[in-house]
Amino acid sequence: MRTQALVVLAACLLLGGCRKSGGGAQFAAGIVQPPTTFVWSGALTPTSIRIVAGLRAASDSVRLRLDPEPDTLRGTVSDAFTLAPGGAVITAALDHLTPGVQYAYSFEAGGEVLLEGTFRTPEAGPFSFGVAASGCSSTGSNRPVFEAIRERDPLFFLHLGDMHYTNIAVNQPDVFRRAYGRVLRAPRQAALYADTPIAYVWDDHDFGPNDSDRTAPGREAAWEVYRELVPHYSLPAEGPIYQAFTVGRVRFILTDLRSMRDPKTDGERTIMGAEQKAWFERELLAANRRFPLIVWVSTVPWIADASPQADHWGGFATERREIADFIADNSVEGLVILAGDGHMVAMDDGTNSDYTTDGDGPAIPVIHAAALDRNGSEKGGPYSEGAYPVPSAFPPHPGQWVWMEVTDDDGPEVCATWTGLRTASSSTETDEVVSWGRCFAAPLLVERSADSAVADSLVRDQQPTIAVSLSAP
Repeated sequence: MRTQALVVLAACLLLGGCRKSGGGAQFAAGIVQPPTTFVWSGALTPTSIRIVAGLRAASDSVRLRLDPEPDTLRGTVSDAFTLAPGGAVITAALDHLTPGVQYAYSFEAGGEVLLEGTFRTPEAGPFSFGVAASGCSSTGSNRPVFEAIRERDPLFFLHLGDMHYTNIAVNQPDVFRRAYGRVLRAPRQAALYADTPIAYVWDDHDFGPNDSDRTAPGREAAWEVYRELVPHYSLPAEGPIYQAFTVGRVRFILTDLRSMRDPKTDGERTIMGAEQKAWFERELLAANRRFPLIVWVSTVPWIADASPQADHWGGFATERREIADFIADNSVEGLVILAGDGHMVAMDDGTNSDYTTDGDGPAIPVIHAAALDRNGSEKGGPYSEGAYPVPSAFPPHPGQWVWMEVTDDDGPEVCATWTGLRTASSSTETDEVVSWGRCFAAPLLVERSADSAVADSLVRDQQPTIAVSLSAP
């Protein structure tokens, strides 16, 4: 289908065009040479996506081509742009897409396809979809688990941190670029990220050293390179990488629990920092009674005994209690915590997650998803549905991940099931470990999300646009 679409589009362009050029090529002053040849996408909405690519050796004019399936819809081609001899990191913002459509994209020069991939836009309103979630993989891992996730065809991949274990302790952007480069040139990971949009927030090993915090030597470089290389949703202008987005009637909130956390001391500590915590609370209030399901990506274990210098939420017991009280006092409904860090699949139905002052807070389900390619470990708990660490101490390890299936027929509730999966170390054979689900009542008056409102105001099959920029050093 992709080949046929490319042939038809080429013919149309040659004959003067059933499809218009996307236009909008923009160039920053100077370029960053990419750590490798790569492409991945993210910041997915019903009508837009961001594609970030690294091209090294193409000096001819390059164009980004976009083709929908079915090919009766309109695609587009960007204006041509020229790379410097050392290549460049390219960011492409694609807008005016059609909701609920499969797209193929390719970077092309001189009649040759340099990079290619696919993505599928969400529907503009309520709809059912599947998401893969996990974290923690050895630097540059090429294990079959990434192929198994790709074969499952998730709408997007929610990466919960520790994308690599480089443990960088220097404030040098190129060191971070090289670490991402090792990840992005691993064939199975590269294939997954080319065809599956990503939403990613780091944990300790891919932000800095083990158990890293705001004193990590490479904090500024980590912030800089994440913004440069990772396709992300809207972020603060500088600093931590917290972000939020909507898919259907589900709100996802991703918090950065590394770059603002206080170092280990005997006093009370913050894991979020004041600014991020205020943003998080605003996000909860804005999502409450608007979205039936709110997924908070915490990255580190929430359920754990208080321990002043612990790396998980138990080491931040005062702030955990403040957040739990805020959720209870404001009657926040439909919240689920999704975490990584522990090399286990674990699930709690809310029985063990209440840390309010009075002990009468809501039952908040907690789901853990890890590790993609690391030895097993069990952190926190207890968990009502059990904890299932990766069952090996020595490599090669099987890969663990969670499939989140959202069922939404635009009715009075949204249902979600989280299934813990384990993929063999030498094949894509995958077994179910544990499963748990719940239905969440939809508010009587549900506001449509901002993305949905924009999508509803557009005529279906608008002419897509592509704006291309080259990263400045």
